[in-house]
Amino acid sequence: MEMTQMKNGSSPHEDADLEDLLASDGTSVKVPNTGSTRKSSGVGTMNYGGVLPLLSAHCSFLCYMYPRCCSFVVFLGIFGVMIVMANVILNPTETYGQIVNDYTNIQSEYDLSLGNINHWCIKGDNDSCRCDDPLIPRPRAEWPMWMNAHKENRKTVKSYTSEGKQVDVAFMGESLIEEMDGRWMGKTPENLAPTAKVFRKHFTKEKSGIEGVALGIAGDTSANVLWRTMHGEMPTEFNPKIWWLSLGMNDLGRMQCSEEVVVIGILRVVEQIRSVKPDAKIVINSMLPMADLRGGLTPTPKDYEDAFKRYRGRPGGKPKGINKIDASHFARNPAFDKKSSGVKGAASKNNNNNNNNNKNKDGRFLKKAKSAKKGAQKDAKDPKKLPKMTPKQIREFNKRTKHDIRNPVLKTGQTKRKKFNPKRLFMKQNKLPLWTSIYAINEELRKFSDKHDHITFFDSTDIFAERESPKEYILLSKMVSARGHPTTEGYRAWEDKVAEKVKKILAKEDAKPAPAPTPEPEPAKEESESESESESSD
Repeated sequence: MEMTQMKNGSSPHEDADLEDLLASDGTSVKVPNTGSTRKSSGVGTMNYGGVLPLLSAHCSFLCYMYPRCCSFVVFLGIFGVMIVMANVILNPTETYGQIVNDYTNIQSEYDLSLGNINHWCIKGDNDSCRCDDPLIPRPRAEWPMWMNAHKENRKTVKSYTSEGKQVDVAFMGESLIEEMDGRWMGKTPENLAPTAKVFRKHFTKEKSGIEGVALGIAGDTSANVLWRTMHGEMPTEFNPKIWWLSLGMNDLGRMQCSEEVVVIGILRVVEQIRSVKPDAKIVINSMLPMADLRGGLTPTPKDYEDAFKRYRGRPGGKPKGINKIDASHFARNPAFDKKSSGVKGAASKNNNNNNNNNKNKDGRFLKKAKSAKKGAQKDAKDPKKLPKMTPKQIREFNKRTKHDIRNPVLKTGQTKRKKFNPKRLFMKQNKLPLWTSIYAINEELRKFSDKHDHITFFDSTDIFAERESPKEYILLSKMVSARGHPTTEGYRAWEDKVAEKVKKILAKEDAKPAPAPTPEPEPAKEESESESESESSD
């Protein structure tokens, strides 16, 4: 027995001594180099002090076994920390769409001042733009083409005044106005001939009952238009009943002026017309939806040619990864049934064959599809009537609209944005949220017009963009390009609404009673009779 106990390596007395050594109340013996403890309870348990020490031990083991992989992971971690720090420190946050001062109570040109604006440029600074003082009239005399276009406008005005022909509406502004008359910097390109035909149809006395004239020059800012009104394009003898203004697109999109500077420039032209023509009606057209900047100091034909390309939305030819989604809410929204939508290209070939068979069997198929599409487009104008989509449909819809560069999404709530794109290693700046700024400018002009009797604000946003939510619109490339130049179809739809608005204003003015003529003071007869009697008595 003793020999077997000796072979097992311990004696009973030694085990008893070991038990006495460990049997202390509540005490524990630390195990070296492990950080664990062994309590005096009957069963020994190991406690490694939490998750972090355990994770550290595993990382140490992996680095010991795979040193190269560990070095790569550490490098990625350090690089990620540097990216985060650079995004916080070196990537400033820019603010858009904020107009601090109130310009709705402006009563004359002397109420406008640039002393209280926060910044000159759209990016929130004073150095990143080519913005001039909008309160100072400024020509573009260094460009011969601009001077020729200005001379043509003066000739047009002179022809109306010399013939004594009454003008119902005079359009004053920049490229939007010149293009509608089929001209570009005083010239008449062939691809603008359809727009000129549309203009003559809407604003010729013999065809529509409205006589209109377009006085615009491409690339003009508000300061340029102000100079033109003071130098021959708004003479005293030229008195249209309505002045229709389209301004601000080049101030914001080309010169990159801030929202407040754009508003001040537009109101300066309005006050100039009010001071010279106090009885005229003034209509301020809203700034058109725009997704891309207009580059260059002077406009080029490429600016408006984007509106006549097959693949519109971005300059530079056919974009990559373009899809065939129609630019309408009915075709873009996956909540609608595309198999019976009647939208071209919405269904597969098999579905199209089935639809043709259904059409042959039931002649009401096409009629139902058209009525459904018309009702869906009508409901799309009201965000509350948009159909509800499942989460899967929402993800699919967002994926498609995000990459639809023909019809980009315009968001009004992008008031803050980082200057550089971290995904491009801060080598490329983020795209400016122009629609956020345009929306803020339009709202300020709307408030200003509501407080003045002879001024009206005309909102044309629904013509060139579709509302998808209270803060999201989709640019319709079939109506306007990403740089804000309407297509022929866009001009047709816009001028239809403009002509309708002009007729309402003229009818309202004609319905007003003419002011009664002031009676002339009669000569004092009694004094003359008394004088004659005194002479006869003498």
